[in-house]
Amino acid sequence: MSRHLLGAVLLLAALSALPFLVTERYALGEFITFLIWASVAVQWNVLTGHAGVFSLGQMLFFAIGSYCVAMFAVYFGLPPWASMPVAGLAAGVAALLIGLACLRLAAAYVALLTFAIAYMVYTLIITDSACYITTGGTCTPFFGGTNGFSQFVDLGFRKLLKGNWIVGNYFSVLAVFALSFIASIIVIHGRLGLAFRATSDSAIYAAARGINRTKFQLIAFVVTAFFTGLAGASYAAHFRFAGPSLFELSTLMFVLSMVIVGGLKSTWGPIFGAALMMILVEVGKSMGDVRNTLIGLVLVIFVLLLPKGVAGAWAMLVDRLRRSHAASSGLEPAIPSHLQAPRTRPLAAPEGFVPATPSYSARFSPEVTALPMAFFGVQFSETSPASTSAIAFQQQGFAKPFGPSFWDRAEYVDERGCINSVLVGYWDDRQTYDRWCASLPEDWWRAGAPLDGALGFFRECYTPSIADTETTFSHPHPEGYATIATAMSGMTDTHGYWGSARDRIPRAQTDDLAPQGAPKAALAGSNDTLRRHIVVTPHDNLCLLRSGQDWTDTDAEERHFYLHSVKPKLDEGMEFIRDEGGRVGCYFNRYMTLCASAGPLDKTYSLSAWRSLGELEAWVKTDSHLAIFAAGTRHYRTFKDGRLRLYHEMSVIRAKDQSFEYFNCHDRTGMLNTLNRA
Repeated sequence: MSRHLLGAVLLLAALSALPFLVTERYALGEFITFLIWASVAVQWNVLTGHAGVFSLGQMLFFAIGSYCVAMFAVYFGLPPWASMPVAGLAAGVAALLIGLACLRLAAAYVALLTFAIAYMVYTLIITDSACYITTGGTCTPFFGGTNGFSQFVDLGFRKLLKGNWIVGNYFSVLAVFALSFIASIIVIHGRLGLAFRATSDSAIYAAARGINRTKFQLIAFVVTAFFTGLAGASYAAHFRFAGPSLFELSTLMFVLSMVIVGGLKSTWGPIFGAALMMILVEVGKSMGDVRNTLIGLVLVIFVLLLPKGVAGAWAMLVDRLRRSHAASSGLEPAIPSHLQAPRTRPLAAPEGFVPATPSYSARFSPEVTALPMAFFGVQFSETSPASTSAIAFQQQGFAKPFGPSFWDRAEYVDERGCINSVLVGYWDDRQTYDRWCASLPEDWWRAGAPLDGALGFFRECYTPSIADTETTFSHPHPEGYATIATAMSGMTDTHGYWGSARDRIPRAQTDDLAPQGAPKAALAGSNDTLRRHIVVTPHDNLCLLRSGQDWTDTDAEERHFYLHSVKPKLDEGMEFIRDEGGRVGCYFNRYMTLCASAGPLDKTYSLSAWRSLGELEAWVKTDSHLAIFAAGTRHYRTFKDGRLRLYHEMSVIRAKDQSFEYFNCHDRTGMLNTLNRA
C-alpha cells in the first residue's frame, strides 16, 4: 500500500503544480474534466474490479450528486461547497436502498436492475413538465425537466479570483479526486479490500469464513457511491449544470470504457484509462460522427487484444525491461525461458529492483510438464510395533516399480498430541506416477488396518503442472522436489520483496490464481471423523507451501544463535498458523522434523495448505510472520557467510490435480480441519 500511496502523493504534487504551468483556460478546463471522470472511474473499479459488483448504476449516483448541488443552489441559494458533503451522503443513501434491493441477485441481474433504476429516474425527470417555479416567464419543473438546471450560484471563485476563477475550481475538483483516489488505494490494499476480493472470488468460502457477502458488497456499493456522488457534485459546481444528459447511455459507456481500457482490478489503470479516453475525445473533436466510431474501435481493440488494459500492457513492458536489466546484472530470471510468456499480470517488484542477497531456483528440463507429489501419513498416540510396521509398509510402497525419484520422511506432534509420520515422494513425470498408482491396490497405504484400530492414515496427493510451481533457495543445495531437478539456477532476480513468490510462478504471468469454491466432504451429519474413511473434495487454486530450514553445517556459534534467537520465533509463528490458521486462510500447517534411519536430522520444514496465495501473501505481512522475518534478517546480518540454509517450494494447484483421503484420523488432520461441521 505504501508504494501506491507514495505514487499518489507524487501524482497529486504534480497535478497541484499544473495551474502554474498551464495558463490557458481551455486546457485547464480539460484537466478538470479529466479529474472528475477519473474520480468516478477509480471508484467504479473498486466496485466491479475488486468487490465483484457488476453495477451499471454509477452514473445515477453521479447525477444525484450533481442534482443535489444544483437544487440546493437554485432553491436555497447555497453555494456548492456547502452542499457537496450532502450530495455525497445522498448518493450513499440511494446506494444503500438500491443495494438492499438488488445485491442478493446474480451479477447479470444486478447490472440489469441498476441500469433499469437509473433509466427509470431519467424517464421520471424528462417527463415531468409540471411547473414548480416560474422565473422570468420560464417554467421549471421540480427536477429541472429536460433542460435541467444551469447558471446557478458558483463556488465563489469568480468573485474571489476574478479572471483566475478556473484555478480555484481546479483545486476544488483536485481535492475531490485526491479523496477518491487515496480512499480507493486504502480500500484495495487494506483489510476491506481482502474481504471484497474474498466475496468476489467465492461466496461459499466467504460464508464459511464468516464474511457476509451481501454485507461487504453493500459496503462497497455505498462507499463508492459516496465518492461518485462527490464527483458529480464537483461536476455541477464547475460547469454550473445538472441535467438528464448525465444519465444518458453514451455518458455511462464513456466512463465505463475508461475502467476497461485502463484495466480492471488494477490500482492505477482507471486513471490511465481516463487520460487515454480524454485524449481520444480531444483528438476526435474535429472528426464529427467519426469520433464515436474511433472510441468504439479503441474499446474493441483493448477488449480483444489487451483485456488487462493499459495497466496490463505496462506490466508486460516493465517485465521485459526488468528481465533485460537482470540479464545485464548477471542475474537469471526465476522463471526459465521455456515457461516465460507475455505478462498480463503486474509484477510486484519495484522498477529496477536488484536483490540484495542471493537466491536460487530449481531448473527442470523443458520435457518436464508436471511434478506429482504424494504425502502419506500414519497417525498414532504413541510409538508401537504396529505404528513402526505401518511406516515401514508405506516406505516399501515407494520402493515398488515406477516409485518416486526422491522421497523423505518427517515427524511431528500435532495439536491433539498425536504423533504423525509423513512420507512424501516426488516424481517428474505424470505418466510414471500414474503407472505407480495403478500398480498398487487403492488402499495399500492403509496397511490393512481396521477403521476402529489405534492407527490413523491419510493420503494427500498433488499433480501440479510445472507452470503451477516455484522454488527459492538461499543456497544452491536442493531439498524437496528440487532434488529431482536437472540443475539449480544461478542467482535469480525475483526475490527479496513482497509478492516475489507470485512473480516466480509461471502461470501467474497471465492468471490471478484466484480460488474458486470451498473444500467439501460427505459427513452424513456426524461431527466425528474417527473410525471413518473420508474423502475431501478440493477447490481450485489451493496454495501448498513447503518451507524448510537446515542448520546441519552451521558452526557452534551460528547454531546457538539460530536455535536460541531464530527458531523460537519460527516455532511461535508455526504454532499460530496451526492453531489459528482459520483466521488467516490457512487450512493446516505441519511443522515437522526430517528423519533418517538413525533418527531426527537438523532439518525441519513446515507443510501448509492455504485457501489461496493471496491469503498467504496477506499473512506474511502480519506480526506473527514479521517476527520470523526479523529474526531471520538478524541471523543473516550477524553471519554474513553463515551456513544456515533456507528454502521453500510452492504450488498453486487446480482442483483436478488434488486428492485427499483420511482413514480413522481426528478432525484437525489436514483438510479435515477445513470442514464446517456445525
